[in-house]
Amino acid sequence: GEGLVVARMTRIRFGPLVVAVLLSLSARAAASETAPAQTRIDLVGVPRGLADIGSAACDDARSFCRTAVLRALGEDEKLTRFLDNVRELARRASTPGSADGYAVAVPDPSSLKLPELLALGCCLSAGDCADEVTSSLPTDADADARIDASISAAAAAAEILALAASHPDAARAPAIGA
Repeated sequence: GEGLVVARMTRIRFGPLVVAVLLSLSARAAASETAPAQTRIDLVGVPRGLADIGSAACDDARSFCRTAVLRALGEDEKLTRFLDNVRELARRASTPGSADGYAVAVPDPSSLKLPELLALGCCLSAGDCADEVTSSLPTDADADARIDASISAAAAAAEILALAASHPDAARAPAIGA
């Protein structure tokens, strides 16, 4: 059942505020590393150390998603169907290079169960959802558009994973509880 995703996770502890802050910082840091110096993304107010910590936390979250959540998701038919339905709705509602369709597909993510939050957040962080956001761009899209698409998926993932970390059931799931 859907508890399989939670049961198969390795032991990692994330506080909800830490997840949200670090993932948003890491998205901004990733953009600064791949974008030219004249990029429109402003990191002047973010100390470099925080951006590095955020980038490392984002890498850890993606690794956790790949090794624990996304792997277990393949064995859970109910969650796979849920995610397939959300992805289809999001594809229809999204503008190219944006994760905005996920807000249409799931208008109230706080109503989702913990396994659904983990599946969706990890899909947007390190799975097919993230890939679909970037691949929805036209083939001739410039580097800035590709960076913006990655940031859009990462920001949506950060929001969903922060909700997962603060979910009432997260305390019972030692892999993600605060």
